[in-house]
Amino acid sequence: MSQEQKFWDKYSITIFAILFVGFIFYLVKIYDLTQDVYVRSAEDYQADIIERIRPVGQVYRSEQEKEASIMVEEELPTQEPILTAMSNDTVSANECSLEVTTGDNLAYSVSEISLPSNCEEVAVTFKHLGSLPAAVMGHNFVIAKTSDLQPIQDDANKAGMAGGWLLADDARVIAASKIIGGGESTELIIKPSSLSSSEQYSFFCTVMSHSAVMRGPIS
Repeated sequence: MSQEQKFWDKYSITIFAILFVGFIFYLVKIYDLTQDVYVRSAEDYQADIIERIRPVGQVYRSEQEKEASIMVEEELPTQEPILTAMSNDTVSANECSLEVTTGDNLAYSVSEISLPSNCEEVAVTFKHLGSLPAAVMGHNFVIAKTSDLQPIQDDANKAGMAGGWLLADDARVIAASKIIGGGESTELIIKPSSLSSSEQYSFFCTVMSHSAVMRGPIS
């Protein structure tokens, strides 16, 4: 073997060794970087959704709409229970119905609901007093066990807008309204007898993870 051939053989081995070491270093670096990848929790995701929703409502609002929204929000009742349990045995029709409103914000007009046990059915009228369409600031009204709230919301996020922000035929859902936008209203029926006294229940909005702030207890 000539001296020149030996030189090139040693040169090739050296180049290969350098490339091999460099490749190993690259793999180690990639591994270290992947260990630092941040995985968002459900709470962080919901907080991010809320922050993204708030400016969306302002993009579509003219100055007149903003003024009208402020007037509507000022007229909304304070967050107090809208119906208390009745001690008498006879209940009139208006005592077995209630109204819940919302608007171009992330809030219901009530913070909790108490259902009279002597009503076979309670009719809930759900109104949207805002001006933004359902695609921008829509809300729904869902009732379920408090323990099922987050799992229902997780599945609603998977369903997305195409699925109406709620898993179809979800057995965990006791009652749910359709999604409504500004100027729209809908009604749903609650049967107090279907709620167990040993369980805790909540009402909430599943649209775009609004349940992070749009929720309240039912007694």
